[in-house]
Amino acid sequence: MLINSLNNFSSLVSGGRGGIESVLDKLPMGICLYEIRDTIHIIYMNSHYLDTIGYTPEAYRDKIHDAASMFVEEDAWKLYSALNGHGDFSVDCRGMRSDGELRWFQIKGVQVDFVKSVYPVFLTVINDMSEYKALEQSLVLNSERYRIFEETTPAFLFEYHIANDTMIFSHHKNGGIERRVVENYTLFNRSNSSLVHPDDVEKFTKCLMDACVKPTKATLEYRSKAVTGEYNWCRTYYVSVQNEFGNIDAVFGRIQDITEEVKKRSEMTKLIEHDTLTQTYNRDAFIKRVSKAITSLGEKDTGYFAMIDIDDFKLFNDSYGHIVGDNVLITVSNYIRSAFRDGIVGRFGGDEFTVFISGLSKDEFENRFKKALEYTSFNISGKNVKITYSVGAACFTGKRSYDTLLEKADEAMYEAKRSGKNAIVMHNI
Repeated sequence: MLINSLNNFSSLVSGGRGGIESVLDKLPMGICLYEIRDTIHIIYMNSHYLDTIGYTPEAYRDKIHDAASMFVEEDAWKLYSALNGHGDFSVDCRGMRSDGELRWFQIKGVQVDFVKSVYPVFLTVINDMSEYKALEQSLVLNSERYRIFEETTPAFLFEYHIANDTMIFSHHKNGGIERRVVENYTLFNRSNSSLVHPDDVEKFTKCLMDACVKPTKATLEYRSKAVTGEYNWCRTYYVSVQNEFGNIDAVFGRIQDITEEVKKRSEMTKLIEHDTLTQTYNRDAFIKRVSKAITSLGEKDTGYFAMIDIDDFKLFNDSYGHIVGDNVLITVSNYIRSAFRDGIVGRFGGDEFTVFISGLSKDEFENRFKKALEYTSFNISGKNVKITYSVGAACFTGKRSYDTLLEKADEAMYEAKRSGKNAIVMHNI
């Protein structure tokens, strides 16, 4: 298009130079006339030409008779070759500005005949292409980085393109890159929601949609269905990609299988939070979990907090030894955990246990303990020894502080002890 415009311009002014200079000076681009002798002579240049190449008229005076001298030698030869072709040309050259900065320039030109000369004359336009070249190089480098990453990472990479609702998955397989393109991804994702664990679908969808409407750089952990049909834990790093206008065009990310990591993390958490003997929560973990559970209760929700103390536990240790005593603790904790699988069970210390549960009626809560009180026994030397314990419980509605519940349950437990043990006493708050 530029060459056509120059040709048209040439034909318009071919009748003589007249006011050519005044016309060229008004054009918002670097324009000059090259006369091709043994060197490239400049017989005209406008002010924009000097601005583009970064010279003042004084600094450029010595280069007027050898315009190619400002370019890197190998690029200067490309320019000479293009000019000697006596036709339309376009050449990208590296050139040195007067301040020593190396820049990229694009020179486009066309041979003209409106200037009377025994030498070929070219009307040329010059543009500083340095920013474009830097961007082009950056894209090449990023593309190469992406290729290397694609070929070496065990993770899946994805590109979600918003405009056409297309998801592209890619991963390294058998020495190459395997890609899968999913069109109409939103519809596909909804109709195949089982690909993401039902408990994680909502947060997964929300994160993707949020990244499509506002600049986002985040991490998400969720469960995704594997080829085996099992759900694996994944960690997705994702980022919104904006265009030159600031609008989000796509969401790029990396999906990594972290199933083993989550498993080890869970095992570590269990070691930290659980009593090693009874596998119930230790006191710190119990307090933390109960405090969180209390905050989620509504004003009309009913909850129960219980303290359990094994009756005459010292006799087991004194009569049969601490190994038997430990086994009694394990037996009792198993009964309590079995009775309150949907609750939170902790070891408060020594032979005392704690239970928190909500969503039961008062009768349901008491019946669970009554069954445990009735059937808990331990085998010692072939003889079944009944284990009894005293239970103190606080029944409450709405949100209460942990300390209040502990205090009321503790009071009720000592009341059960004083009443003859092997009993459950409940206080209403």
